[in-house]
Amino acid sequence: IEVPRAALTASAIAPHVDFMSFGTNDLTQMTCGFSRDDSGEFLKQYVLKGIYDRDPFVSIDQTGVGMLMQMCVAKSRHVKPNLDIGICGEHGGEPASVEFC
Repeated sequence: IEVPRAALTASAIAPHVDFMSFGTNDLTQMTCGFSRDDSGEFLKQYVLKGIYDRDPFVSIDQTGVGMLMQMCVAKSRHVKPNLDIGICGEHGGEPASVEFC
């Protein structure tokens, strides 16, 4: 699940898959509307000003991207209760992101 539309339509996808995995870097870029490549300077300011607790490319933005992920899990498991769901990429190795998931 790498794009917001896939997360929002998870109940339609779930019957056709054996598992789902969140591609959190792409999902973060598309949900927040900024590119990881271009965000280095202004994200530092966003963290300093308290807009984000941490860089959302380092630790999942639980308030925004995380809410979308929770919606996806709920929609998926409503249709397929035992569906395995995971994350891949750098967030998969970051303790707070793993605990959230």
